[in-house]
Amino acid sequence: MASLSFFEFKSNRVRTVVVDGEVAFCLADVLMAMESGTNASRAKSLIEEGFGEGVVIVHTLQTPGGEQNLLFVFESGLTFPWIEARGIVAFLLATANT
Repeated sequence: MASLSFFEFKSNRVRTVVVDGEVAFCLADVLMAMESGTNASRAKSLIEEGFGEGVVIVHTLQTPGGEQNLLFVFESGLTFPWIEARGIVAFLLATANT
């Protein structure tokens, strides 16, 4: 099981894990940091529509209350919740770099 680390974004702690050498970010934390009204399940659907399966994974964390399954997203999938949170301007900026 990958160890949990934290990434600071806009004064928010975002949980991260490294899976097969690639950093994955807790999707719920990312959405909260971006002040998105989208929940993690909806964001997972949007990301998978755009990138296919495998960009969002379920990772089990051991907590004092027992195991907790959380959705984590690899860096390539971070543009989709950002697009939904920020609208068409974000979409244009994201696609301008491709």
